Amino acid sequence: MWTSKVPLPEQPYDFLLKVIVVGDTSVGKSCLLLRYVDKRFRNSHEVTVGVEFGSRIVETAGVRFKTHVWDTAGQESFRSITRSYYRTAAVALLVFDVTQRSTFEHLMQWSSEVLAYASPGVVMAVVASKIDLHEEREVFTEEAESFAATIGALYFETSAKDSSGVDDAFIDPCKAAIGRHSSATASNVCKLTPPPEETRSTSTCCAR
Repeated sequence: MWTSKVPLPEQPYDFLLKVIVVGDTSVGKSCLLLRYVDKRFRNSHEVTVGVEFGSRIVETAGVRFKTHVWDTAGQESFRSITRSYYRTAAVALLVFDVTQRSTFEHLMQWSSEVLAYASPGVVMAVVASKIDLHEEREVFTEEAESFAATIGALYFETSAKDSSGVDDAFIDPCKAAIGRHSSATASNVCKLTPPPEETRSTSTCCAR
């Protein structure tokens, strides 16, 4: 049977959201992005240089939205470059590795950067990664939840390896951002009516 290789047109969606993923190097940001976008896990670690990008359309509770996800480099040498990606973000995921306490202790600095460089209304979420490594864990749920509460952030525990919590960590903050938009609270969510053409990736709300 002959099958057309012409890609099918993308289905319309209602909202477009820019999501940034920040945190120290080697905490698993790129693995979380890969799991969320492609449903895959990569064992080998490759240091992100600058930023990586992925996108996915989600439908939940009758609402379709597209996420543009920017995975930023955690090294200090790239910090001035990646800060420019904070602008117009609707959601910021602050990722730490539960097996490395130092990455958790640096979250206050990361949250301060988000608040300094992102636009008002950004939804923040603290994301614990590598929870499958139970015996190596140095940061536990109660402490991390308490920190998230102090900065007004949501909290999620994830494992890119077995996919635990990954979708929730991306989708739930996006739903919260859409909720803020719907209630007329300041946000950076793009309402799309009608859905844009392929050039939508350069939309002012989600472009760098």
